[in-house]
Amino acid sequence: MKRLYQAGDQGLGRCPACQEEVATRLEYRTFVPPGFEVEVADVLVEVCDRCGSILTIPPQSAARINAQRPEAARVAMIDGIQARIPRPFEEALDLVAATVGGSPKVVRSAVLRYYLLRASWSRRIMEAVKLRATDPLAECKADRKITVKVSQHHKRELMHVAKRCGVTSEAQFLRGVLLLIADDFDIEIRPCGGEAARERPPVPGASGRRRFIERLARVVS
Repeated sequence: MKRLYQAGDQGLGRCPACQEEVATRLEYRTFVPPGFEVEVADVLVEVCDRCGSILTIPPQSAARINAQRPEAARVAMIDGIQARIPRPFEEALDLVAATVGGSPKVVRSAVLRYYLLRASWSRRIMEAVKLRATDPLAECKADRKITVKVSQHHKRELMHVAKRCGVTSEAQFLRGVLLLIADDFDIEIRPCGGEAARERPPVPGASGRRRFIERLARVVS
């Protein structure tokens, strides 16, 4: 369970002004975050009981601060996971979007983000992605390019988890994710060389993931 910090909470922290550990408290302040040229009002911050200096901000304050972040800085925080993929992988994603309905462009992006999120916190999903990333299908001619926009922080987390499971590159990661999506929706992609397709074990929970995607499509479209 995540902790919700509240005004009045007390603790200990190292004050940059006092240069020592001090008693602290949480309160709402108006202040100018580093890199900003504007004040942000009513932000919960941790302050020094002795001198009143701001030490840190709790995680829940980040949303209020980012909402006031200059547009150029917000854009700089966005990164992307990119890959060149075989055309059938892209068309399988299009078929998923057509199956669940809604705006194809919006649904495609939502489906990819959902599977990336699932892979980031489920080792079982990441292992399934790894298995599919090494499937011969993933080595077919990559004549299409796909990019999924994510925050820099989310990208670092995703690739850290992926590499721990043996997925070594963004391209390998996205190809594995796309093949898992196709498998979850029972979409058969034939090998490019005409050989028999490798049998891949189903990943438990596919029906639940499909139902979630169907509900998600209704919300985002």
